[in-house]
Amino acid sequence: MANWKSIKESVERALRPDIKVTESLLSNIQMALLDGKAQAWILYHSDVENNTSDIRAIVLTTITEDFVSGYKSLLIYSLAGDFVRDSRNGSMELWASGLRSIRKYAAKQGCESVSFYMSKKGAQFLAEKIGANVDNVFGYIGVENEDI
Repeated sequence: MANWKSIKESVERALRPDIKVTESLLSNIQMALLDGKAQAWILYHSDVENNTSDIRAIVLTTITEDFVSGYKSLLIYSLAGDFVRDSRNGSMELWASGLRSIRKYAAKQGCESVSFYMSKKGAQFLAEKIGANVDNVFGYIGVENEDI
C-alpha cells in the first residue's frame, strides 16, 4: 500500500488515548483502508518552482452511524500534522482546502457532520479556527479499573 509507512506513523502519533497501538490494530486499519471502510487523506504542499512536495498532515476517517437515531457522521479517526506551524507561516488555506474536501465527501456519503476527538491544544485551536463546536468532552475509563 502506497504511503503505508507514513500512515502507520501518523496513527501511532495521533490515535485516541484509550486505544492501544498494536500490530493487530495496524493490520485492521490497513484492511479497512483497502476495503474502503476507512479513508486516508494526505494533505501536502507542492512547491512547483522547486518540483518538491511535503506532507503536512495525514487524516484517517471512517463513517459511523448511531443505530438508535440513524445519525451518520464522518469520524476523523486520527489526524497528525503541524497545524500550529502552518498557521504561523500562512498556510491556513491548505488546511481549509483539505477540510472542504473532507466535508464534501461526508455530504456525498449522506453524513450530517464531520466529528472528531481532540487531545491536544493545537487540535482545539484548529477546531475553533474552522468554526467547530468544541464544547463537548470525550472521556473514557478502562474496564479493568477496579478502584471504583
